[in-house]
Amino acid sequence: MPTPAAASNTYKQQIATIAGIYNVVTYGATGDGSTDDSVAIQAALDACNTDGGGTVYFPEGTYLISDATDDGSGVGSLKFYSNQHIRGDGFGSIVKIAGTADGAVYTGMSKMSVFLSSSSSVTDVIFSDLQIDGNKGDLSTGANEMEGIDISGSVTGPTYNDRITVRDCYIHDIRNDAVDLDYARYVTVRNNRIIDCGYNAIHAGQQESNITMDGNYIENCGHQRKLDAIDDLWAGLDNTATNAIVTNNIIISCPRGIRASSGGSNCVIANNVISQTDANEYAIFAQAGYLQICNNAIFDNSGDSNGINITANTSGGAVSNNTIRGTENGITINCSGPFNVSGNTLTASAYNYSISLAGGRHTCIGNTSQGKPSNALRGAYHVLAGADGSIVSGNYVTGTTAGRSILSAAHDVVITNNICEGASSGGTEIEIAATADDNMVNHNRVTAASTQAVLITAGANRTMVTRNNFNGSTATVTDSGTASVVANNIA
Repeated sequence: MPTPAAASNTYKQQIATIAGIYNVVTYGATGDGSTDDSVAIQAALDACNTDGGGTVYFPEGTYLISDATDDGSGVGSLKFYSNQHIRGDGFGSIVKIAGTADGAVYTGMSKMSVFLSSSSSVTDVIFSDLQIDGNKGDLSTGANEMEGIDISGSVTGPTYNDRITVRDCYIHDIRNDAVDLDYARYVTVRNNRIIDCGYNAIHAGQQESNITMDGNYIENCGHQRKLDAIDDLWAGLDNTATNAIVTNNIIISCPRGIRASSGGSNCVIANNVISQTDANEYAIFAQAGYLQICNNAIFDNSGDSNGINITANTSGGAVSNNTIRGTENGITINCSGPFNVSGNTLTASAYNYSISLAGGRHTCIGNTSQGKPSNALRGAYHVLAGADGSIVSGNYVTGTTAGRSILSAAHDVVITNNICEGASSGGTEIEIAATADDNMVNHNRVTAASTQAVLITAGANRTMVTRNNFNGSTATVTDSGTASVVANNIA
């Protein structure tokens, strides 16, 4: 992400004299990187608030802050107010927590964030063109919460923080969350660079709505507690959070990517790049109601990682046109809400499965899986018990491993117009499992299966296998089921 250009000299010359501009240097801040500027900066913020709002301006320099603003309540952060634009000249304007050998000077404090909202209902606040340095390398211990920008809310109200924007900032080395949002509405977090934070890069914790997170570059965040780069889009207490847009972010080397927790609805997660998540973790995990997850690129993740995992959703949605490479499990849908899974491309040498459907009636249409499961009990397209009435159509599977191309363990599943190529020895292209009744397998093309084109397992009832093309397969249909119909197939 490019560094924002510093403000022009003309702007710098004029800004100290413009009405509504509160230059922290005017209030005694030095920005010399060695003087504690906490009290002077707070004086500028307070004066701006007294006058009804304005811009609090940080010229280029390094402004150290400490617990000097603690009034005895255990909170040493810089407090900001409504109607304030807190801005610098770009990344050369640095606000930094003063460090000690181990941060023990802050131990016992409840908060030592860089910026903290002065109440649970601030409105019309903008942070822009600043570098915020949490100095966590020198703060191995410290206050209970040490965050970058902390927007606190109220559990008892609730009251809300409205119209909050964080843009064009460089936030790094924060011991906890870089940007923490509680009870916030109409929030925009855009075009920030967030690196090396112990917890989440962006945490939207409680009852958020109308949130946009767009164009942020996030790297190496969350490792202290194996947390997400973008976390808890809605962990609402009363299921009221709605309308989140998470787009065009780049997330690299975080344990997890994006999480949308239960309690909300109407989320778009699109055009993000997520790479190098940890083993046994996920790139995108979602439980919120009505989801659109589309056009994301997920690749080069570790070990037993998951691409997209959706659970506990009753409203449904779409997972479409994503590219997933190098995860153990590609797309997992396990919920009652109907999902359309379409146009995705999944590539791996050893999938557990590419797409797994469970819990509801889903459609799996027009996807491409390159590299089928290494687990002989799995299918590249795996319809589990409970996904009754699902449709698997127009998909393409290629690769050579021991697993299945398509495996159905549910009732009333339609498997049609798929192309399955090249199962190796021990593999089966299409399998109807013992728990499956009333499945229909028709108009599929199976090419060069060296062992089995279609297997109907003992215990499967009333399977219909018709009008398939088994071009070049060593074996066509093995029927161990009950009341199957196998007719009009081409060997």
